[in-house]
Amino acid sequence: SKHIKAKTIHPVVSTMLPRNNKRLEEFLLEWCFIKNEIYNGEAGLQFSINTTDNEQRTEQFNGMSLSLEEISQIAKKLPIPKGRKYTLNFAVTSQTILNAKELLRLFDKEKFIVKITPIHETNSAIKNGFNVTTSYSDYDVYRQFEKATGLQILEGFGQTETTLTIANLRGTTPKIGAMGKASPQYDVDIVDPDGNPVADGVNGEIIIRTDPAPTCGVFLGYDRNQEATDAVWHDGMYHTGDVAWRDEDGYYWYVGRADDVIKSSGYRIGPFEIESTIM
Repeated sequence: SKHIKAKTIHPVVSTMLPRNNKRLEEFLLEWCFIKNEIYNGEAGLQFSINTTDNEQRTEQFNGMSLSLEEISQIAKKLPIPKGRKYTLNFAVTSQTILNAKELLRLFDKEKFIVKITPIHETNSAIKNGFNVTTSYSDYDVYRQFEKATGLQILEGFGQTETTLTIANLRGTTPKIGAMGKASPQYDVDIVDPDGNPVADGVNGEIIIRTDPAPTCGVFLGYDRNQEATDAVWHDGMYHTGDVAWRDEDGYYWYVGRADDVIKSSGYRIGPFEIESTIM
């Protein structure tokens, strides 16, 4: 479209690779062409993998997804990506089987990156029988992953409207479960509902100070939607709508979306904190 440019949107196709879709390979090849040629790499393709054990995958996807070998055969036919590589997504719990050597055997590292998303305890996770961590102070998934692969999970924070805003940057010592420290590219802060900075240890909204605007690495606005743009970009700040707290060492810890947060006696409490207390 002449109205939509890659600077304003970043479309992503995510698929669990259903075996009953007879046109799956055709669709993926067509999307890769769109991603690489029309969007010049400024688009994404994500495969939901979750485990390198086929029996575990069969259980998780109710037998409706292709096997890893079948996915690998399709992956070999995909062109080398422009820009962002294709993604293998793993939503991991302490039960997850993740064999790094098996991934290297099945998928070309020149085409794919691996995205690890630890599942924390929520009502949905419990209802579906996932053995997950009991709180944000218990990071068994992280330790199990490091033990299995020799690699650390390093979290970060960013949005479609920004680049990587908070991260465990090279040269810093990561804290398990923390998103890391603010990127030097941004003036990041935590504020209360009135836009005032909060003290360390207090929940508040993550904002980026953008005065003077525009700020490098922050979007220019939502396409043909000034009202939505003004709702998140005002008072010299871009409001992310995400809630976190910062510790005394400058590390940021994620709580949840602002519209999911409950106020009680002046305190902002995330749904995970409530669930953990109830459970």
